[in-house]
Amino acid sequence: MVLDRKLKMGMVGGGRDAFIGAVHRSAALMDGKVEFIAGALSSDPEKAKASARDLLISEERTYGTWQEMVNQESKLLEGERIDFVSIVTPNFMHFPIAKGFTEAGINVICDKPMTYTLQEAKDLVNIVNKSGVIFALTHNYTGYPMVKQARDMVRNGELGDILKIVVEYPQGWLMTALEEEGQKQASWRTDPKRAGISNCIGDIGSHCENMAHYITGLEITEMCADLKSILNRPLDNDGNILLHFENDAFGSTATKVPWSGIRKSRTICGSGLTKDPPNSTAEEMVICAMPLNGPPVFRRDIRKPILKHLPISMPMRLIQFVPKFPVRNLPSWNVISPR
Repeated sequence: MVLDRKLKMGMVGGGRDAFIGAVHRSAALMDGKVEFIAGALSSDPEKAKASARDLLISEERTYGTWQEMVNQESKLLEGERIDFVSIVTPNFMHFPIAKGFTEAGINVICDKPMTYTLQEAKDLVNIVNKSGVIFALTHNYTGYPMVKQARDMVRNGELGDILKIVVEYPQGWLMTALEEEGQKQASWRTDPKRAGISNCIGDIGSHCENMAHYITGLEITEMCADLKSILNRPLDNDGNILLHFENDAFGSTATKVPWSGIRKSRTICGSGLTKDPPNSTAEEMVICAMPLNGPPVFRRDIRKPILKHLPISMPMRLIQFVPKFPVRNLPSWNVISPR
């Protein structure tokens, strides 16, 4: 069905002092086919209304709670009410809000992670399937053009069989105990009651898994994780994970929130074997890097060290080619399932 109007967008969360809400709004409005018309923009009703005024939302479409928003929007005629809602709250609120809008017949776009627990995610899948609405989970880094180019190259076989996948996502903003200073983002992301069972792996490690799967199409079959907590926080804020993938590829992911000297950087590199010329093997690597303090880098190299091509300012660690030797199975590995 082709609409003769813009899609009407609502939002829960994302008001004053929020982080990801502005990102969702900017992305949604970028192509000029969406209008942002309604919201319950904070768990504090007064802040929600003040945030709505900041964003020029009309008073009648400004809501103090998400429950009020579901109730009032669902009473409006189709074409008047919102076509979809964007959920950008702390993790523990994703499920009840998504459930409420889904059962009201309103499409949902939810920031990752999907829910606070695995059981909530399974329950939400059943609710969405019964409702017939669209439910979308956002992982924003797949929108980068060079990520799409890397995906296209891998899917078209330009790297041959994928041997190794390495993903890194370091951040440095939690090097000090900002949660003790009342910093909003630090406060809820380090709190198990609001963030869930993980800080680092759940928050940014989920991007690593998403990028690896999006580009290669491969699923993780086994993992061996080493999670640490720095500054005596109750949740992990440093993680290193060894990975096995479904085609016998292997790799690793490293994520760290308190990383000195780095604010934010995302890197994924992969190595495969291709024939070049037809009777010999050549190693080939694709790397995507998205540093905050430098230009994005996309490189494809054959038989050359890749480090010399990267800007000095890029906050990256060691990148290596995969050695050509048989991969020995490690009998001590076990499949780790979410709790």
